Amino acid sequence: MRVIVVAVVCLMWAFPVFGGGLLVVTEEMVPYNFRQDGQVVGLSTELVRRTLEKSGLEGRFQVMPWARAYYIARNDPNVLIYTIVRTEEREKLFKWIGPVAPAVDEKMYCLRSRPDVVVRTLDDARNYKVAVVRDGVGHRFLEEQGFSLGINLDLSPNEDQMFAKLFWGRVDIVISDDLNNAWKLPAIDRNARELQPLITLRNHKLYMACGPATPDETVDRLRKGLAAVSAEEKRRILQKYRHPAWACDPLPY
Repeated sequence: MRVIVVAVVCLMWAFPVFGGGLLVVTEEMVPYNFRQDGQVVGLSTELVRRTLEKSGLEGRFQVMPWARAYYIARNDPNVLIYTIVRTEEREKLFKWIGPVAPAVDEKMYCLRSRPDVVVRTLDDARNYKVAVVRDGVGHRFLEEQGFSLGINLDLSPNEDQMFAKLFWGRVDIVISDDLNNAWKLPAIDRNARELQPLITLRNHKLYMACGPATPDETVDRLRKGLAAVSAEEKRRILQKYRHPAWACDPLPY
């Protein structure tokens, strides 16, 4: 009996229950979602907050490793997850609300100081060790393409550790995007110019979504709330985070 109680307590600690409103989960990924002065902020975060306000729903934001956020959103009711890439494989796993940011090109990068890393195709990358965030879309994509953990695939719980491995020389390549690099690397005392883009993998649509256990009524309210956010509000958010799409007319999302 004692073992069962301990196990339940451990599960409650690992996957906290939110007694009212929505639990809103995401990972640390600047400039889309990140912690600053004790608050969860970011380009995507601001649009999610506007959506909640216009939906008349309350939300408690938590930043956690992506694998944990993904698990909670897939299995628990009343959970909203963002910034999540919408893919064909995930289409039936979530109830999709709408885009939280303009689509991005996912790329492979190496250090500019590594001219020995020569990648012109995905097959070329099999000769190197590629770091990705565990359970992220890059992780699943490389597994589907036959990359193997411990051989040419390396997993990290978050982007900070992924980039640290690159600069420490423990891996040869990381998967990221240009805007993320421009924000993330200065935060760890690095510069985006230290990275060399190799190849573009895919174009990703960045969304907010709920898992199947979240009631359809809640999902509908969120969709209507997002639709009520004006283009001008979105434009101000994009400009605040120096996203080049802020000057586009019409906006690309």
